Amino acid sequence: MSLALGNATRVAFSEQVTWGTAVARTKGLRIVEDGPALSQSMLQKTVLGHASNHLMVPSKRAVGGPLKLYLPPNGGELLLKHAFGSVATVEGTLEDASNYYTHTYSLARALPAPGLSVEVDRDGASAGKAYLYDSCLVNKLTLEQKLEDGLMMALDLMGREEEAVDPTGALTYQSLKTFDWDELAITIGGVAFDCDEFSFD
Repeated sequence: MSLALGNATRVAFSEQVTWGTAVARTKGLRIVEDGPALSQSMLQKTVLGHASNHLMVPSKRAVGGPLKLYLPPNGGELLLKHAFGSVATVEGTLEDASNYYTHTYSLARALPAPGLSVEVDRDGASAGKAYLYDSCLVNKLTLEQKLEDGLMMALDLMGREEEAVDPTGALTYQSLKTFDWDELAITIGGVAFDCDEFSFD
């Protein structure tokens, strides 16, 4: 088996129906940085007697980590829904009869349950397996942008379990288009203003 270099890393995800039960991943996004993983270590506990007397116990299992990507106009809506907690969508029609959608996100008291199935493929086609994280919730969201750069979204995910799986094939990826620095408008308290850069957590 060859070593995964990460050059073709991508993420696939879908919304789950049942907690603890992963679903087929249908949406794919190219990413800038990934870090979801299973973390568990062995802890040494001392007992009375010789200095060398000790026992080993496993630590708690923790699944999660960061995910960073340029936010595309089409493809990242589900991630935003699970970060904010609620979304209202209104459909409109353009002059050429094509449709567009306006999404309004708002904070909710509870995140959408039972979360997301998130698959991270680190060159899976050449290295063997991808990693699947089920029941993922978004613990933190950061949106940031600078001059001459696109809109960046960073998520901190918290999941239930990690599983090695065959990479999902035949995913449809959105074009590598994001919100350019001159396309974004910031309004606070009804007042619009310009800035060189911003970061919202």
